[in-house]
Amino acid sequence: AKWVALSDTDKATKLAAVSPDSDKSDTATKKTPVLTAYNVFLLENCPVSGRPVSSSSPAKVVGDRQIRFCCNGCVGRFTSDADVRQKAVDTLIIEQQRDTYPVQTCVVGGGKLGSMGKPVDIVWGNRLIRYCCGGCDRRFQADPQKYLKQLDAAIITAQSPDYPMTTCPISGGELGAGAVDVVLGDTLVRL
Repeated sequence: AKWVALSDTDKATKLAAVSPDSDKSDTATKKTPVLTAYNVFLLENCPVSGRPVSSSSPAKVVGDRQIRFCCNGCVGRFTSDADVRQKAVDTLIIEQQRDTYPVQTCVVGGGKLGSMGKPVDIVWGNRLIRYCCGGCDRRFQADPQKYLKQLDAAIITAQSPDYPMTTCPISGGELGAGAVDVVLGDTLVRL
């Protein structure tokens, strides 16, 4: 099954294997967030201290995305200045994903990136989205799932021919006809 064809519920189920345990993610409300390929934290370092994080590091869902921290102290420091710190996370995500952004056209308008001046970079969840111009944001925000599915399809098409792995990164089993294509950030992962 192709990732773009799955329902959000099916995506959440499939990602349970790759999504970190969310028990630590929102201790204030004891709510377990649904992590998807769009909002799982993909940065390697804590946005407060800059120290490395892992799937067992403390996490918090802020708005529509997961943020991982090196320690619980950084969770509190992030929360006390969340607006500024979220903008800093956006900047890091853009820097991380811009050079490997796999399509050269606007996911909304279809125009070549750069054809209308400098491309506009936004972060949706924890994922870079690039527009040809500022006017595309309103259309994207009106139906993000539509455009994310189109972007996922483009990424899968672009990266499938050279996909390097023959085994699932989670189970270690051979990838076969039943493999599921998942896009994390700007990278195809087959499960």
